[in-house]
Parts: sequence; C-alpha cells; structure tokens
Amino acid sequence: MLKQILAKLPRKSSKSDTLDSAGSNSGNNTFNLGSGFQFANSCNVVVSARLNVVKRMSSAIFPSSNTTGVEMAEPHASFNDVPNSEKQNLFKLVDFVGSGSAKFTEAAIASMCKMCAANLFRDFPSKCRSYSARGETEDEEPMFDPAWSHLQLVYDLLFRFISYSSLDVKEPRLAGTVIKGLLKYWPVTSSQKELMFLSELEELLEKMNIAEFEKIMVPVFRRVGCCLTSYHFQVAERAHFLWNNDQILNLIMQNRQVILPLVFPALQRNTQGHWHHTVFNLTQNVRKMFYEVDEELVLACQGKFEEEDSKSSVAAERRRLTWERLETTAAFQPAVCTVTC
Repeated sequence: MLKQILAKLPRKSSKSDTLDSAGSNSGNNTFNLGSGFQFANSCNVVVSARLNVVKRMSSAIFPSSNTTGVEMAEPHASFNDVPNSEKQNLFKLVDFVGSGSAKFTEAAIASMCKMCAANLFRDFPSKCRSYSARGETEDEEPMFDPAWSHLQLVYDLLFRFISYSSLDVKEPRLAGTVIKGLLKYWPVTSSQKELMFLSELEELLEKMNIAEFEKIMVPVFRRVGCCLTSYHFQVAERAHFLWNNDQILNLIMQNRQVILPLVFPALQRNTQGHWHHTVFNLTQNVRKMFYEVDEELVLACQGKFEEEDSKSSVAAERRRLTWERLETTAAFQPAVCTVTC
C-alpha cells in the first residue's frame, strides 16, 4: 500500500535533465526572438500578428520565474543579445531628434508612434523573487527588467519627440477629444485623482473657443454638478473654483441657458445644507452670480427643481406605503415553502 502511494508522487527531475531542457528551450526561444523582431531605420517594427507567436516571444524575453525553486530562471534571450546594429539605429534616432534640425512628415510621425507603441505597450516581467535558504538580506542587489537597457532608448526617443520645438504645442480642436477621455475615465472612487482631473479640466476649458466648448459643455457640467455636491470638501471646492476663472466664467454665462439647468440641482442641495461651511459659502456666491446675470432663468430653474422634488417625494411615499402593505400581508399570511423532489 505504501509503495502504491509513493509511486503516485511526482519524481524530482535530475539536474542533467533540467540543464538539457533549459538548453533546448534557450535555442528555440532565441530563434523566435530573432525572427519576431526586426528594427528598420525608418522606426518601423515588424511584429507577427499571430497571438501564439507573440506569446512565444514574450516568454522568451520575460520567462516566468519559478516561485518555489531555489534559483531564479535567467532570461533565455536577453536584450543584451540584440545586435549592436539595431541599438545603433536607436542611438542615431535619438541624436537626430535631439539635434533640433529634424523635420517630421505625417508618415514619419505615424511611424514613430507605431514604433513606440510596439515597444512600450507590453506585459511587465514577473515580480516573483527567489529566496535562498538563509533568507533575503539587505545586501541583495535589486532586480532590474532585462529589457530596460533597450527600452530606455525608446523612452528617451519618445520624450525628445513629444517635446520637439517644431511640433504644435496644443491643437485646440483636440481639446474636446481629450476632455471626453477624461470624462470616460473619471476617478469617482478616488478624491485625490478627482482633484487632478478637475485641474486638468480647467486648463483645457480655459484654452477652448466658444465653438469647441459648446460641443462638450453638456457632459462636462453634468460631471461638474456631481463634483459640486461631493462629500469630499476639497473636490467640491475645486469644482466651485471653475467660476473664479474669468475665461471659463465667460463661456458659462454665454451658455447659461444650457448649463444652469444642469448644475442648479447640485447648487440647491448644497444650499439646503452642505456639511462644510466653505462649500456652502461658495455655492451661495455661484448662485448670486447667476441671479445677477439672469434672475428669470434662476427662478425658472428653482421652480422646476421644486416641482421635481415634490414628484420624487410623492413617489417615495408611494413606495413606502406599498412596502407597508406587503409587510402587513406577509405578517398575517406567512409564506409556506413546499419542496418536492
């Protein structure tokens, strides 16, 4: 009986088998790496479209570590083994872009973006670390990504490219696209990130013209209305500070017929009692601005808010009575569950 149990246990492979398998895998992975990546002088990176080829190359460059073993697996094909000619191409590109005399065409810009995306958007290597029998010590050397010596050049090239003086610093027509991206990924669960997003939003709105502003003002001030009533007082304050910007205030007042109905419910709730005194005062100031500019519009929004509030109160009371009837009925007629097989 004992022999049968021991026979089912996996046998520990010998060192020679491990070395042989590692050597064979190393040769295969090196071949896949060499056939998978090709760097050209025009910054084009040719990557195989098949998913299995991508997986083989990623496993060759960033092999998964053995979490239970004593020794950590070394990368089969390090970026140090990349031919010097390919690294020299990157060095030349960095020097060329850094010279300040380069002129980029549309095709060159597209190729640059494609090359950076192919190199930088990748899976990170495993963070698993090996532990010796005596444990981890303070003198242990830090572990670095084996691809960093190569990727550092790509990051340097991208930084020099986006900060190049001949490129347009800001394109006003792209502000709407950027703002839509901010709204799509708005960090509703992180107050500190919301503060950063509000600061970036103010910077973008400040540089927009009236035509571009009108395209995105509805989703923007729906989000701003949510921020005005935030329980985090810094987020609520930062949202109110948009009205302190003269450029943004001018855009808001020109489109107050659309914007005020979006933010008035938030302002009214704050007026009814926000827990933070500073936010309460800021809300009063914003209401006063709108009241001085268009008193009739403020009164119309207030009447609509009171009407909707009364409707919601009636609906809430109706739901409460319905639940009371259900609870009373259930108390006199307890449910009987009959289970049949």
